[in-house]
Amino acid sequence: MKRRISAILPELVVGCVLTIVITCFFWKTENAEYEIITSDGRGYYAFLPATFIQKDLSFKTTYAVERREFNNMVNPHYVIENSKGQTFNKCYPGVAVMQLPFFLTTLLIESTYSDNITGYSSLFLMIFHLGSIF
Repeated sequence: MKRRISAILPELVVGCVLTIVITCFFWKTENAEYEIITSDGRGYYAFLPATFIQKDLSFKTTYAVERREFNNMVNPHYVIENSKGQTFNKCYPGVAVMQLPFFLTTLLIESTYSDNITGYSSLFLMIFHLGSIF
């Protein structure tokens, strides 16, 4: 029994990974881009475009881009303003650090064929989704 399982284990792993990847890239709904990163995930992800693309850690520019890309369907629940008027992201950057290799790879790919990089294109969102699985 143990030999049979170890014999088919590589095929089983490859099959599971392919199923997950295909599901991530081809299972879409009407507002798929808006649904890929939701809730606190938007706050975690916001660190990446704010740091590497907009270069604005007040997250005001990132939120403006997010509203434009998602047709005003989002609100900035992850942006907190203190009594001095300074804004910051209430989420911790740990998830963003783990997603960094996927984000930088996508940034490199997008920079080869696009001049207007926002960090919220379909490719960025799908690669972030794929990176979340890993």
